[in-house]
Amino acid sequence: MVSFTEEFATQLASFNPQLAGAIAQNSWLLPLIILQVILKIVLYPIALYVAGKNKKKLIFTILFLCLIIINDLGIIPLVYLIFNKYASNKSKQKKK
Repeated sequence: MVSFTEEFATQLASFNPQLAGAIAQNSWLLPLIILQVILKIVLYPIALYVAGKNKKKLIFTILFLCLIIINDLGIIPLVYLIFNKYASNKSKQKKK
């Protein structure tokens, strides 16, 4: 049975043989790339929404520029969401 990575590399070989060879040799790399793309597609919109909702223009601008310019593996929005949740929980505790 042919794995997904091998089949993908075979089809890619018709377009770019060097890239297909690199993917075939490093078959562990393709799932990491797919995971990174999924994280970026999921985390950035959530982080941008939360920053916009909380009227944090600087954070929104930084996240937007990182989305456009920097490939950060989805780490920046994840860190923002974690710290934002922590800060909102702390502020709720102070109000009680």
